[in-house]
Amino acid sequence: MMQAETERRKKAIRDFYKEEFERHSRVLKHRRARLSDRHLREVERALNRLLSHLDKLCHLDNFDQLASQLLSKVDHITRLSGQKSSRTLH
Repeated sequence: MMQAETERRKKAIRDFYKEEFERHSRVLKHRRARLSDRHLREVERALNRLLSHLDKLCHLDNFDQLASQLLSKVDHITRLSGQKSSRTLH
């Protein structure tokens, strides 16, 4: 029973970070003019690799912490968290 709850929690965390990384990826595509081609390619490659390995990474004990740190670094580039979100939190 506890293992099933742990798996559900990991899936929920994975899904959250997947959605966030995908949002940042979309923002990068719209901000091509603001980044050098080299930096843009590096960030896109890192995001694509991360997204492709997310199912494996979510089983790491420190996945939540790792994903949070990576998201923070990506956000530093996209500055997405500084924008008003279309989602409303209640």
